[in-house]
Amino acid sequence: MLVATLATLLTPLVLLGGAGPADATTAGAAPDPAAWTTKWCAEMVDVQAAALDARATLWAATAAAPADPAAQKAAVTTFRTGLAPVRARLAALDRMLTRPAPRGRNTTAVRDGLRSGLIPVADAFAAASATTRRLGAVAPARFPRATATTLATLDRALDRATPALTRVERRVRASPIGDAVAAAPICRPVGVEWSMLPTPTGATATPAAPTTTPDVPGSADLEAPKLLLPGRYRPTAEVAALAAASAMTGRARTYFYGAMPVVETGSAFLGDCPSSDSANVQILGCYRDGRIYVLSVTRPDLAQVVTVTAAHEMLHAVYEALSDDAQAKVDAMTGAFYASTTDARLQRIVAQYDARAPENRANELHSLIPTQVATLTPDLDAYYAPYFRDRGPVVAAYQQYVTLFDSLFGQYDALKGQIDDLRARITDLRNQSDGAAAEANRLGGQIDALRAQGRFAEANALVPSQNDAVRRAQGLNSTANGLIGDYNALVDQLNAVAAQLGGLESALRPLG
Repeated sequence: MLVATLATLLTPLVLLGGAGPADATTAGAAPDPAAWTTKWCAEMVDVQAAALDARATLWAATAAAPADPAAQKAAVTTFRTGLAPVRARLAALDRMLTRPAPRGRNTTAVRDGLRSGLIPVADAFAAASATTRRLGAVAPARFPRATATTLATLDRALDRATPALTRVERRVRASPIGDAVAAAPICRPVGVEWSMLPTPTGATATPAAPTTTPDVPGSADLEAPKLLLPGRYRPTAEVAALAAASAMTGRARTYFYGAMPVVETGSAFLGDCPSSDSANVQILGCYRDGRIYVLSVTRPDLAQVVTVTAAHEMLHAVYEALSDDAQAKVDAMTGAFYASTTDARLQRIVAQYDARAPENRANELHSLIPTQVATLTPDLDAYYAPYFRDRGPVVAAYQQYVTLFDSLFGQYDALKGQIDDLRARITDLRNQSDGAAAEANRLGGQIDALRAQGRFAEANALVPSQNDAVRRAQGLNSTANGLIGDYNALVDQLNAVAAQLGGLESALRPLG
């Protein structure tokens, strides 16, 4: 959950390879259904992740002709390089499906059905790889159209292959594999409908935008075949654009879409991301019951919040899908990083999380560190590399909006300091004036008493001192009055800054 309290946001305001355990079974041994299923889902996620990246590269090339033959040759090399991991992952998956099926009823039928269903998928990518090789001989002007044809052919082949995998559902449900699929978070992103057994509460398929163009960020995913996207989800243009804005890789997008993200506000968001202390804590997003909810923030100078929140919550989905061993390894890295950090903002934010739910620290550090800190250790950089083509855009987005708050609160604190100093000065002048006036009154009393006694010479001798005390009192009071205008002007500036901060805070609340 990405939260922002007034304190955390304003001052500032407010896998390790695959996700599943390795297959430790030996030839001839029937593996455990849960372990087998987790491995199969993790392998399938690998395929989808690599395929989404490969498609995005092909999709981008349909926008414009290459500048020269060298650029065209480089593009073809990039295509083939991108398709190679997909084919390698499919080959690894096929090898797994030639080994013994897990224990239990109908498991062999499930294994065989999956293998036969994936053969045409592998054929489709092999054909696409062969076709991309021939793109080098196409005239540059025809290159975008030829690339689009290659992509369309691949997509149609994948769409034709999908029903065979879908038909395995009946056997999956009648086997121990069905229970394992329903229980394993890593299975949610798998691109067949039965990968979500049961479907997360309130989840529905989301239609793609009716039109897409290669120069629109994220639009490649709107056109992706169903097999490459989670079983019951197709991203909206807004969600796909968030994935692109945060530079999510195909792997990250697979997890992101697998959590069926929605961007919402108002009572809908409050219902999906409830908080017992919502009056004091601003909830910007949450990962709840396997789903991602992101607060819609439309104010232009805070719009980057949505990008950071999307990346933050995506990493929660990743963390949940990690095996226990993988979680332990990354927890050690993030824990060590946090223990040595001097980032005061991160420390304040983690303190706020600790106050709310200390048991979630490791999970939150997994999302906070890569989305807020620019420079990480080499180990952490290597760990997060499979999820971001470049973490820079996410960190820059975070810095953009917290810097806005920091700047305003810096102004607020500076003005508050000036006001406090000026108030103290005015108070001191008033006290001195009161003291001088009291002295004048005391001397006046003495003068009156002396005159009453007929001691006029002595009384007259005190008059200059009394007059001096009166002048000092008036002068000090006049100086204090002269500072009142400056004081009020500073108060007006402080109130204006406070109003800006109040407007920003309101923009980060679902009900304003």
